[in-house]
Amino acid sequence: MLIVCAAAAVGACGDDSKNDPPFVTPPESETVKVLDDEKLREGIKGVVESKFAKPGAVGEVKCPADQEAKEGHEFDCDIKVDGQNKKVHIRVSNEYGDYQVSIPK
Repeated sequence: MLIVCAAAAVGACGDDSKNDPPFVTPPESETVKVLDDEKLREGIKGVVESKFAKPGAVGEVKCPADQEAKEGHEFDCDIKVDGQNKKVHIRVSNEYGDYQVSIPK
């Protein structure tokens, strides 16, 4: 299975901003960091478009909300590629919100 890494949720899309974290920090009473849903969708779309599909071929991306920014955490997202429903598997690489995106299937 081929997997492409995405750095800091949108790093693969050309956004290297260090001031804009890829996760949302919950209230201090909680200790779990979660990925920013919008940045995650944008990042996945950018990775798939740049590595696996033609520009403009990727449509809507739907991921389960509030995914943990924890090394080893895995989940699937639904994505439209060339008008077809597909899935991509996401594996979080570290607590900073970096993740890997599989080939759409």
